[in-house]
Formats: sequence, structure tokens, C-alpha cells
Amino acid sequence: MKKSLDIAKQVFDDVNHPQVAVLHNDLATMQSNMADHHAAQKHVDQAIAIGETSKSGDLPVFYCNACLIY
Repeated sequence: MKKSLDIAKQVFDDVNHPQVAVLHNDLATMQSNMADHHAAQKHVDQAIAIGETSKSGDLPVFYCNACLIY
């Protein structure tokens, strides 16, 4: 998952691309399921920040995921 995030940043040449936010959210979900809540929180916060900047349609999903992690 981390590798896919790195690849997406390179492919889109933009760390604030909406798809990068989706991958941060996916990584947060996986880390939360593995009980690594500190790392999950960092990734979901990043997904939200990118989602707000890019006006992503997935922003509500990121917020719901954040609620589950917190």
C-alpha cells in the first residue's frame, strides 16, 4: 500500500491529487484494521487535507473513516 502511494505521487506528479488522497485513506483503513491507530490517524488526516484542497467527492468518506479511527 505504501508503494502504491509513492507510485501515485510520481504518476500524478502532484502530492495533492485526489487519487493520492484516496490512497492515504485506504492506507489509513488498513492500518486501523491492524490496530496501528497512530499511523492511521496521520494518513486519514492527510487524506482530509488533500480532499479539502482538491474538493474531492470522496471527502465525506474520509471524514467517516476519521471518525472510526478516532
